[in-house]
Amino acid sequence: VIGGGEPTIRLDDVKLLRDTFRNTNIDFHMFTNGSNVSIIDDDYIMSKFKINLSRHAIDDYENAKIFGLASDRIMSTLDIYKLNARNRNVTLNATCFKGGLDNFNKIINYIYYAKEIGCKKVLIQDLQKSISLGKNSTCDNELCIDNNIFPEVISYLINNGFRVKSPIYATGGYVSYVFMNKDGFSVSIQRYISQKELEDNWGTSIKKTFDLSIAPNGDLYENWNQVSGFVKTLKK
Repeated sequence: VIGGGEPTIRLDDVKLLRDTFRNTNIDFHMFTNGSNVSIIDDDYIMSKFKINLSRHAIDDYENAKIFGLASDRIMSTLDIYKLNARNRNVTLNATCFKGGLDNFNKIINYIYYAKEIGCKKVLIQDLQKSISLGKNSTCDNELCIDNNIFPEVISYLINNGFRVKSPIYATGGYVSYVFMNKDGFSVSIQRYISQKELEDNWGTSIKKTFDLSIAPNGDLYENWNQVSGFVKTLKK
């Protein structure tokens, strides 16, 4: 999983990184906020990457406002339709916080919205209460949603025919619980975990994610917050 910052600022580096591992069966994902709409027409990106598109509201204007961008500088609903037509591996990723997707009904509506515009996967996460692997968070805890909301969403999914798949553990310090229906549409609920929980479950995890982050200057790190884990070389 390649994130940033915004990795589409460094597309040449992203492609070079992918080419370095071209002879492996590793799946490559890229997180983007959709501010570089041109990737929809980039044949390399569309064919080589699974796209995780961060979108924190259903409404185009509201989503752009959350990212601090003009609405014409970030992917609209229509653009996501086009993206899904070119790449069948798009995950719509929403961070939930007070004032945004902050209650059960909003989250369920978002899930149905994602399905209606052609996404096969949705990933829902809370604000990071502790930065990856237990470090102090810079997030305002007053923006964190009620802890009971995600269990309510999970109960809804199970009661509506979604089956539980194996959890996915990630080096970035989080785990994703995946729920899939008979049509192959999936919803993942993500939570952040401690170093100990990651180490205890890493060896037995069926699916694993290794996180890389590209800074605006092109530096590559082994974690999202880019305070440690600077990558000097890439070993196959």
